[in-house]
Amino acid sequence: MEDLPVEEATVSRGDYLDLIPSCIHLAGAERTLVTDHSSGYVLRDHLEDIIEKGIYDFILIECPPPLSLLTTNALIASDSILIPMKTDYLSIMGVPLLFETIQRLQVRGNPNLEVLGILPTMFNSRNSHDNEALEVLRHSLGEDITIFDAINRATGFDKAAAEGAPTLEILPDTPGVVNYQHLGNNIIERYA
Repeated sequence: MEDLPVEEATVSRGDYLDLIPSCIHLAGAERTLVTDHSSGYVLRDHLEDIIEKGIYDFILIECPPPLSLLTTNALIASDSILIPMKTDYLSIMGVPLLFETIQRLQVRGNPNLEVLGILPTMFNSRNSHDNEALEVLRHSLGEDITIFDAINRATGFDKAAAEGAPTLEILPDTPGVVNYQHLGNNIIERYA
């Protein structure tokens, strides 16, 4: 929200990853954005310089679940969107609203925005509700939208988050890590 250059806000995580961490104060950004007439373009404007320099192969922007001005900023700044979704009916019910929002943004702010697909998450194959919800998702969208392999619910992800380290580094045998690797490879191949 301030004029801090992206490079100064970046924290390096080794040779392969840089992060711009968030904090609790980002919750107040929504109030500030509401008063700005170009509020949907703030993030895109801040990223423009590093995109032009070609510093990164990929820039991933993680968004909060609610459709807010923060999410709108991310979608306007993006070339594509990957939609992570819990495998439950309440999450699936939100899909049409999200697609309506994406279509509006494609018309008004980012005509190049494309949907990569949906990534089912927190999946438990032993739970009949999860299996039914995944089947509904595949049946309703599978022909039009890519549905990636589901990411299993695993405590390894929670443990890695608590350690502040990638699951792949500290708990590589966690179920679902391989699915994330396949997803990453799919995205890399798509844009290579």
